[in-house]
Amino acid sequence: MRSKLLLPLLLVGHVAAALGAPAQNPQRDAAAALPGTLRGMRAALDPLIVAGRADTSGLAVRTGSGAVIDAASVVAEAPVASLMELVQARVPGVSVFQAPGVPGGAAQIRIRGVHSVVGDGGVAVYVDGIPVDAAAVSFLDTGNLRRAGIAGIAPEDIASVEVLKGSTSTLWYGPAAAGGAILVTTRKASPGARGFTQRIVLEHGPVDPGAELPANWVRCGDDPTGACAGQPPDMILSDRPLERDGMLGGGTASTVHWSGRGSTDRLGVYGSLGWTRDDGLLPTTGFDRRSARAGLRLRAAETVDVEVGLGASAIETDLPITGSTGSGGRNLVVHALRGNPTTVGASKDGWGIVDGDSLLDIEASADARRYRPRVRLVHRAAPWLTHSLHAGADLARDEAFRRAPHLAGAGMSLELLERKADLYTVDYRARFDARRLGAGRHDLELLLGVQATWDRREESIRSGSEGAVGDIDPERSYSILEIRREREAVGVVADARYGYRDRLFTELGVRRDRLDDIDGDAGRLFSYRLGAAFLAYDGAARRAPIPGVDIVRVRAAVGGAELDRIIPVADFSFGLYGDPLASSPGGKERLTEAELGVDAGLLDGRVGLAVTAFRRTTRDVAFLTPRFDDFAGLWSWGGRAELRNRGVEVALAAELLRADDISWSARLSASRLANEVAELNAPWALVDGWHWMLEGRPAGSFHSRSIIEVEGAGGRVLVTDTLEYAGSPIPEWEGALETGLSLWGRLRLRALLDGHTGFDVYNQTAQWRDRGYRNSERYARRDALAPEERALYTGEYVDSNGAVYPLDVPAPYIRDGSFLWLREVSATLELPRTWVARIGASGAALTVAGRNVALWSRYDGVDPEFPSWSAPLSRRDWFVLPQSARWSVRLAVQF
Repeated sequence: MRSKLLLPLLLVGHVAAALGAPAQNPQRDAAAALPGTLRGMRAALDPLIVAGRADTSGLAVRTGSGAVIDAASVVAEAPVASLMELVQARVPGVSVFQAPGVPGGAAQIRIRGVHSVVGDGGVAVYVDGIPVDAAAVSFLDTGNLRRAGIAGIAPEDIASVEVLKGSTSTLWYGPAAAGGAILVTTRKASPGARGFTQRIVLEHGPVDPGAELPANWVRCGDDPTGACAGQPPDMILSDRPLERDGMLGGGTASTVHWSGRGSTDRLGVYGSLGWTRDDGLLPTTGFDRRSARAGLRLRAAETVDVEVGLGASAIETDLPITGSTGSGGRNLVVHALRGNPTTVGASKDGWGIVDGDSLLDIEASADARRYRPRVRLVHRAAPWLTHSLHAGADLARDEAFRRAPHLAGAGMSLELLERKADLYTVDYRARFDARRLGAGRHDLELLLGVQATWDRREESIRSGSEGAVGDIDPERSYSILEIRREREAVGVVADARYGYRDRLFTELGVRRDRLDDIDGDAGRLFSYRLGAAFLAYDGAARRAPIPGVDIVRVRAAVGGAELDRIIPVADFSFGLYGDPLASSPGGKERLTEAELGVDAGLLDGRVGLAVTAFRRTTRDVAFLTPRFDDFAGLWSWGGRAELRNRGVEVALAAELLRADDISWSARLSASRLANEVAELNAPWALVDGWHWMLEGRPAGSFHSRSIIEVEGAGGRVLVTDTLEYAGSPIPEWEGALETGLSLWGRLRLRALLDGHTGFDVYNQTAQWRDRGYRNSERYARRDALAPEERALYTGEYVDSNGAVYPLDVPAPYIRDGSFLWLREVSATLELPRTWVARIGASGAALTVAGRNVALWSRYDGVDPEFPSWSAPLSRRDWFVLPQSARWSVRLAVQF
């Protein structure tokens, strides 16, 4: 499939070369008009500003680190289908782990490492200034797969994405953003010149597995039944049930999107409609999104602006119901990879416990509706005073069901979920601006604000046998779960910013939040931020010119925040027992962070460089510890730890070639992260059954009995009596290289490489296939292995006390997860205006693109970067799907 892309690329190149005069390139022209340093930072790719955050509400403050992704430019050419794909591999220090092969599945995102073991990373998401519920949604029995909470945002509606790295940059976004925040700005219209424009995007292409799943194997001497009956003992059979039955790959992904914007001298309007469908890799996966946005901006008076917006989406998602490996699950991968080739042609037909056709009889789907209304008022009461009031909401409604007819006898044939989540926000700010004081030397800005949020959630899960009308039969109900959460928060912010001669910038900000839940006062949280930036050199004052250097800026910042980890729960009961759960994880986690950075523009704006070193510490991190004093529970949240993350981030953008008919640019980003558990109030902590917390080791590190000696002849493996460190699930190094080539002003070629190294993955799939199901190629051909290697995978494990359970020795399956993805490739051709004018259009572009094109990895499984939701730190490969490789042809027409 991948080789099929070469012909379209060659055709696009030949057509572009024959088209003649170059077309206008507004993105390149805009970049050329920037000041030298930003032009160098952005180069010609235009996806990233590494120069730090510029707060457009007033004084330019560049004391904290961040990055801005020009989403409109990226989405126009790159094959991205979600917000997380848009962010992935474009900002140093930001790690995104995509749901493997499952469209609409949630991705894990981390900014500057792991700072908690509760939740999924603590990254807050704001859309047009309003916080949204971005947490992954788990419904029914999806196990390690969750639906993305922000899947309703169509990439075509996003204008830009700003990534804030942590507490040094996120004071105005509350304690929830202390570990980092993603600020999404959607496309809008502003008052200005009269006119109306429209844009139509059509995209379609195939979806295939990015890697091959292993086959099932059997040696007839081990199982002389079924297809092996009468065959020689050394006969080896293999089978791939998914491929044989046509259940893997072969799907398509399509997008249709319309947007329009218009303006007068006082009014601007924007609207869009979109539809996306992705079949995924399996018949049990699928994603269907319908989205709409509308907004207007009115200049009601010379000093008053009003902005109103509404976003809406409806999503239907099919995720594999994992269940157990027994008959309750719908995970085709589990049942396919535990199959036995001897049963091909019989009832199981090479599958595991349940054959593929029976699995497809299980229905499972989730529907989600989401509404995001907002209104913003800005009043410039005086040249030195501006008021702004921003109010909005994020309203989510989820419904999911699973129907398993073959489980009717067990009373579990139907499972229903209903979820309601409402998040309301009101944000008021006053900006006092005193500029050019003292003969123009001093700039002073003071911002005061109040932010209030109301969070209401209700969730209901019912399981049982199906009644006559397709609902749960009350008399045959197995369990009922009801959850209700309420939370109110009010935060007061004061932020003072001072600039001297446009060379020295300082900032001091503090924030105080009060939380209340359904049980009353839930506590108070304090945050602060202190930063400074100094323009050490610029080209305007060339008393001692530095050859090749345009500008150098040094910045430093410190910040801290208290994070609330209490999840209030009330009316939480199981219909089977009726016992309420009175408490949940509690306590404050205290995060502090310091960073030091240097930004430079070089070679007359052709090169931009940003280097940042940071240190982040989180104290009082809550984790589970065992207890035996209370029979009602074996675990409690009494554990406390201190986590430290230290690292360096580098971003380099360069315009490598600039000529009349050709330009070539590149962006390189890299980051190094060192994570460790600095303190622990217990000898050890178990994050889950395979990831541990020990002082001096990375959080969630792997531990195993170490192998002392392999006795090949005797088939015995001697191991240690105790567990020892075996690897870290957190990548130490991450990097990305993006390059773009523009030819004749009409053809643009683009590629993105993404790599991680210095981490490990527990290949539990291979372990179970070797030692449990015994259907791996390694087990079937074990006699061909060297005696020592054969004993390592199939032999008897012993320690000084006797036999050891093999699954207690995962060391042989904890593998290096280093990988390099050719994440994106694309070729975009601007069509001649004489062609598009025939249909009344002003411009059109044709793009051929691929995502997840090629993978090089030391890992022996199918996907080394999957997210695992069994624990926030987990890197455990339990029968995961490979990443999907998507190819697409996109036509964008402007009217």
